[in-house]
Amino acid sequence: MLDEARQCYDKLAALTPRDSITDYFCLLNKGLILREEDRKKEAIISLTETADYAVRENMGASYLCSAYNYLADTYESTDIDSALYFLHKSIEIAGTPLYMQRESLKKLSNLYRRKNDKGKAARYAGMYLSLSDSLFKEDEINRIKDTQLMYEIEKTYNRIDRLNTEKQEKENQLRLQRKILITISVSLLCVITLLVMLYRQKKKLHQAYQSLFQHSNEMLRSEQANAERRKMLEERVSCLEKELSEHNAAEQHKAQAQEEPAEQEKTARCHSADKLTDAQKENILAGIERIMTNTQHVYDCDFSIERLADLTGCNSRYISQVINETYHRNFRSLVNEYRIKEAQKRLLDVERYGNYTIQAIAQSVGYKSHANFILLFKKQVGIPPSLFQKMAKEDNGTDTL
Repeated sequence: MLDEARQCYDKLAALTPRDSITDYFCLLNKGLILREEDRKKEAIISLTETADYAVRENMGASYLCSAYNYLADTYESTDIDSALYFLHKSIEIAGTPLYMQRESLKKLSNLYRRKNDKGKAARYAGMYLSLSDSLFKEDEINRIKDTQLMYEIEKTYNRIDRLNTEKQEKENQLRLQRKILITISVSLLCVITLLVMLYRQKKKLHQAYQSLFQHSNEMLRSEQANAERRKMLEERVSCLEKELSEHNAAEQHKAQAQEEPAEQEKTARCHSADKLTDAQKENILAGIERIMTNTQHVYDCDFSIERLADLTGCNSRYISQVINETYHRNFRSLVNEYRIKEAQKRLLDVERYGNYTIQAIAQSVGYKSHANFILLFKKQVGIPPSLFQKMAKEDNGTDTL
């Protein structure tokens, strides 16, 4: 224990910075260690320095009283008078705590009893008992005060617990709100990302539609140019055939042959042969293209292969055969192709058809079903007719047919 006390003293003495209380206990502990080492003279010097330091630093009655009591304990075994001297000084200090005064009175009573001074021993013993009673009452009062204090402390703790509970609930609520906010933020970020992706996809789709629109216009222009050139060539061929017919007319033996219409001869050839010759096929094809290109019959909703056969003067079986062999598709597909191309032209003609609805355009080219027209238009052109019309209006004045 002495070694441990010495180690504690060394640690206390090594503390920096130090205050008056630290210096006081350094001197006090040094004196007590010296006393335990049976070095009483040195212990008395250190304890005296402790008392002087407490007086010099105005540390208070309890510090000075402690120093005097330890000096009295040190002198007790060798010099009773010195012990009595310091005990009397300890009880004379103003403001000394009552419990310290009580201990000093008890020691005085014992020392005077050892000196056989029964009067003083009894006197200090009475003072000790009186002070003990007073302390007992004070302790009782303090106990009541402590009880009240404990009650107040308990109330305070309960309030603190309640506040902590409320704080915890608020923190939980804040954490929940934070999670909700994070979830909303993540969801919003996902929505924004999706919107950006949709915007980019929409932009790419718009560019693709624009490309299809331009390509479709170019094809229509090219077809119109080809149709015009073909018409010019047909007119030239017709003129040459007419000149040749007039030249051969003089050599023909029958005058009525000159008056028979070419259509009747062509019709006879169409219906007389079981197997079509190349010339017959060319005649039928020319008739089909003439009706499909130069008339409005194809845009009649009741237009049929039988109607086409009547208009060309050939039976429907031969018409179907020529269409399949030449265009590699059936009659209905060919009609849809012509109708959709005409719908494109009308949608591009903003000045004449700009106020037409899609349904009106569909009806004008021979479709009873609005939905069927939209489906066929998108399949052939690649763009819905409504978007095609919008692009045509935007392009009006710079790229119109």
